[in-house]
Amino acid sequence: MERTPERDVCCLALTFFYHYLDASGIPRAELQRGLPYSPRYLDDRLNWIDYQTFLEIERRMAALLSHDQRCFFNIGRSVGETTGFGFIRVVTKATISPVQLYNRISGLTNRFLFPFISIEFQRSGRRRLTGRYLFDEHHPPSDAFFETVHGLLEGLPRVVGARHATVQMRRNSPFEATYDVTLHGRWLGLGDALSQSAKWVMDLAQMRWKNLGEAAVELEQTNLLLQEKVQDLTDAKANLHRRVRTLSLLDELSRVATSERDLGQLQSRAIEIISEGLEGVPVAILMAEDDPPGLPLAAHSGLQRDYRAELTQLTDPSNPNTVRLCSERRPCRVDGVPHFLLIPMVSRERCIGVLALGHQAEYDLELLEPMASRLGVSIDNSVSYQVIADLRD
Repeated sequence: MERTPERDVCCLALTFFYHYLDASGIPRAELQRGLPYSPRYLDDRLNWIDYQTFLEIERRMAALLSHDQRCFFNIGRSVGETTGFGFIRVVTKATISPVQLYNRISGLTNRFLFPFISIEFQRSGRRRLTGRYLFDEHHPPSDAFFETVHGLLEGLPRVVGARHATVQMRRNSPFEATYDVTLHGRWLGLGDALSQSAKWVMDLAQMRWKNLGEAAVELEQTNLLLQEKVQDLTDAKANLHRRVRTLSLLDELSRVATSERDLGQLQSRAIEIISEGLEGVPVAILMAEDDPPGLPLAAHSGLQRDYRAELTQLTDPSNPNTVRLCSERRPCRVDGVPHFLLIPMVSRERCIGVLALGHQAEYDLELLEPMASRLGVSIDNSVSYQVIADLRD
């Protein structure tokens, strides 16, 4: 049986190692063999492992990459050149400057990757920041961890298209390190842009323009630039709020999925969490039954009768939409069910049901697909648990 993990390190953090191994042509199996968790468990980025296992994975990385003396620094620094990091993609779509990136990632790292680390970033100059990483006494850090952070902080600006940062690291104690970050990008955030634009306008004011019309054109261009940057910042803030809300939803759903064994209670709690997390949208769960499977309605968040009638069509296993959902296993909107986004729930490479989300202008499938998959595995486990319990009785 697979051990019950402590919530020390999220498997999402292992993505950094996996991508570096893939780029080096080294199979992941060399890293995962003989650990207290199965490779499938470790590949699920929503799972958690204990800290000692994470340290063992670090030691194995050092052995597998013994030819690279600075492998952990290079793993961190490569983040700006690698598009496959899902966690970094979430941050990227919600930031428009290196300064924002450092400020956002500190809180998200603590909440979703390493809860035992306290991270603080402060501006120490126009192009300088100081970051402080502090571990609690129960999780002593390794030199490899601090080296990885060093490389990560140098590579982060590449995520938003800026040049690598220059970073100096100081070990203040066995549990604490300070990183002095110097940025080299042209766009360092709205406040910096306003300051530079004001300086530019003052410089223009001291020039001897040939005519007043030229000055008016220059000022109008400056005004348009500032308006664009303010709109970018507003959009980025809304985008970040939506994505952090969805990540919080995933975290809460993961806790319920690992603690609730009763199928009915699991479905009810999942629907309640998803509906509240997505601002009250209608939610339903359809379970695959028989062979070929139909998709009868199993639980919902108080749907109106016309909404229930739409979903009832999928009960028929010969319905083309039902066949499509069960075979293709991809999120879609289908004819006859216009008010729902349908996301198949997959476990053990088969569709066990569908998560139906009421109409909303914009969904983030990058986060909702893992949520549906995790819920599918939990429901499948609950069904198996009930079968075993019935056999015992």
